[in-house]
Amino acid sequence: MDSIVKINTAGIANLSNIAKDIAILSNKHYQQINRYLMWLNVALYSQNKVFTAIRELEFALLHLIQRVDELFAAIQHAIQGKFSVNLINSTILHNIL
Repeated sequence: MDSIVKINTAGIANLSNIAKDIAILSNKHYQQINRYLMWLNVALYSQNKVFTAIRELEFALLHLIQRVDELFAAIQHAIQGKFSVNLINSTILHNIL
């Protein structure tokens, strides 16, 4: 009976050590996954900010292209001796009419 108790005690001690090792490994894996998720969150947030900045630059560039086109059209009208409607604001245009 004494030997059976020792074997059971050793078995329980061995199982508790195994359970403790599994818990420690699980905690390490959890921390590693948590670090990966935090890094991914920061990377996606930074990517989103970069994407927004690129879209804002694209809009500004398109706006600049539109203004340059209007300027070229106004210069062409000035060379031809005509008034460009884009150069005249609505109040002056209304007074002319």
